[in-house]
Amino acid sequence: MSLEDLPPELISHVSRLLCSGDRLQLRQVCKYLERCTFQDFRRRFRKIGFLITTSSLTILHGIASHPELSKAVEHIWFNPDLFTLSHIFTNDGVPDRSRAEKYGGSALTTSQNEIYGRTVMDHLSLLNKGTLTAQLLRSIESLPRLRTIGMRRGTKFRPLGRLSLQNAVGLDPRLLDRIRPMLFSKSHLSSTTKLLVWLVRTLSEHTSQLERLYVDCSELDEIAPNFMTVQHLRLACHNIRDLELNAFAPLTIKHNYCPSGFSGEAPYPRSRTHDVQNMRSNMHLLGKETFAIPECARLGYRIVQILGAMPILESLALYVSDIYSAHANYCTSAVDEAGDPLPQGYAWAAFARIAGKVSMTNLTSLKLDSIRTTAFSLNMFLSSTALKLQTLKLRYIKLLSPDNDNGHRKQPLLPWRRVFFALASDYANLCCVLFDGLQVWEDQAVLFAGSSDEIDGDDWDIDERDADIIERLKGCFPATASPVCEAQGLQVVRHRLRSITKNHWYRPTGEWVSPFPTDSWYSDSSGDED
Repeated sequence: MSLEDLPPELISHVSRLLCSGDRLQLRQVCKYLERCTFQDFRRRFRKIGFLITTSSLTILHGIASHPELSKAVEHIWFNPDLFTLSHIFTNDGVPDRSRAEKYGGSALTTSQNEIYGRTVMDHLSLLNKGTLTAQLLRSIESLPRLRTIGMRRGTKFRPLGRLSLQNAVGLDPRLLDRIRPMLFSKSHLSSTTKLLVWLVRTLSEHTSQLERLYVDCSELDEIAPNFMTVQHLRLACHNIRDLELNAFAPLTIKHNYCPSGFSGEAPYPRSRTHDVQNMRSNMHLLGKETFAIPECARLGYRIVQILGAMPILESLALYVSDIYSAHANYCTSAVDEAGDPLPQGYAWAAFARIAGKVSMTNLTSLKLDSIRTTAFSLNMFLSSTALKLQTLKLRYIKLLSPDNDNGHRKQPLLPWRRVFFALASDYANLCCVLFDGLQVWEDQAVLFAGSSDEIDGDDWDIDERDADIIERLKGCFPATASPVCEAQGLQVVRHRLRSITKNHWYRPTGEWVSPFPTDSWYSDSSGDED
């Protein structure tokens, strides 16, 4: 009996046990075996990734043009940049062999240099000249079940076309350096930001049924107003229910320029120098709990626009970083009348704007990461979610102390107490919490008591100046205290929140290491296949 005599169901089952190479050979034997193994083959296209190159996007178009495979695609992701760790190009745009030896392990041959140069210039051309929109649109229109689009960077992900390119060039295109402005571009936007803009503009021209979007590291406030308009965002994002957004400080805000290089981009209403001067002169306002941020400062306004374009958003993961603040003079050193440093940085000012402008009444899941703010601002941001919020995860959130009305520093002994108290009191549906690496002021970590160390009694609504708490702030807390607090279940969460309102302490950040696994925090939860 030959393999062709077996029933289709058995052939399909056998094919799943084979490696990729053997499975491909099996499909090439005859049409009957190809049909029998098609369903298993089709499942591999549910979630697929691509490089931003013409050859990789041609594969996407081929899949979208196939009458059966196009129906299998539910999730596509893009690697927004490539070869950025290699630095093979000189300032004149000429490949440099010595740099190839440094980053690739061996010198590139002439043919490898040519392939490398063509690939990088093709990648830059797609993002700089805007031809990416047309290529994406013709493919996305033919994917009826597409619900998720995202970005992924790193060697653990496998975009289609990566292996053939790596074999041809001798370098892994996924080895990436830090995000920076793109080469040979008149604007100062990174490739991740440009990719986000082209995705939004593509989806705005398509009857989008997109439900999930995850965006990796974009300097959103650098995007010129007419390059990605509010109308673009509303048309592209009105159906989105799940958003993961990473935003960082603008790369070149210290320059007085309008990001350009794209036809149709309009200048900002005020120069960036004027914005920075106003930001500095009004810095004393940013420290108050009124958060009267000058409108011209524009910090975080793009995040506000994006969130405002998603009226049915149910799940949000927000990461706002100062990672490029060293290169951006939005908020330089400033002191109050007492000579103490004021809260500063892009993440702090951007989140203050978001807290005052955004209302998310449909949100059931929220994850915040690496944000500098105050207890007042954080509670303001959370308050609109109180009715429906079920899951809350906070990691590396640093609470800074606001100024009081007379301009002198006021530092509540337990600024996190305000947050925990509000969560325990007002969030009736909260059934899952995770707090990891919370901080206060500039150098204090938050530690939580274990269940065996909790204070007895029902008086959890305590006074901030309680003498017992003052003693704990000096370091007198149980050895079992941990920087991680995790609880699940409606009643368990309620009890735990009431407990940590009274049972948490501060300790210098250098004295602890978070035991919580980093990989468990990130949630590309739409499937395991790459």
